[in-house]
Amino acid sequence: MSYDPAMNTVFIPMGSLSVDLWGANRTALDHKYGALVLVLDATTGKEKWVYQTVHNDLWDFDLPM
Repeated sequence: MSYDPAMNTVFIPMGSLSVDLWGANRTALDHKYGALVLVLDATTGKEKWVYQTVHNDLWDFDLPM
């Protein structure tokens, strides 16, 4: 996780969900927040933007932390 004080922004890398090889039981929220960079306003905690690298990641393609 990293913080940019000039933008008052927190960058949070998110990994893939367990179980990696089986994605059938994942919820819509699991799909939205798996294998991505989540960017939040540091004061409010509100989401600024999301960049997902792999949708429904079944290969454990975690982002480098």
